[in-house]
Amino acid sequence: MGLQPVTLEDVVRTDVVTADPDERVSDVVARMAEENVGSVVVVEEGRPVGIVTDRTVALALHGTPDVAEKQVEDLVPEDLVTATTDASVFDAVDTMREAGIRRLPVVGEEGDLEGIVTLDDVVVLLCSELGDAAEVIESQMPRS
Repeated sequence: MGLQPVTLEDVVRTDVVTADPDERVSDVVARMAEENVGSVVVVEEGRPVGIVTDRTVALALHGTPDVAEKQVEDLVPEDLVTATTDASVFDAVDTMREAGIRRLPVVGEEGDLEGIVTLDDVVVLLCSELGDAAEVIESQMPRS
């Protein structure tokens, strides 16, 4: 019985805050504040087409003061990076590192949004696992 890799299915957050592409940025920002989240996944027909983050909005405000009245689809990059539920957590971290992102929408086999995983989620998971390992080591250490 060897160690099994942890997949995104094991850690994905399914309570994703979403928006339609034609929603106003100001409405999406208000939702982010209400839900206390740093990102909203833009979804069209159940499939993620983009992600708006608090950083995206802040940078857009710098260049375009009237950004609040624009549609969120105007802010999302065209090349959305996603992962599938069967991807390993370590593959997801590699994907995030390569893309320079901290949040990764997770999709099912048909491309429908299943959830989101963040770098923070991964760090919490790893810290928990390290804590469990430390307890085992500590329990087996000789006492002086």
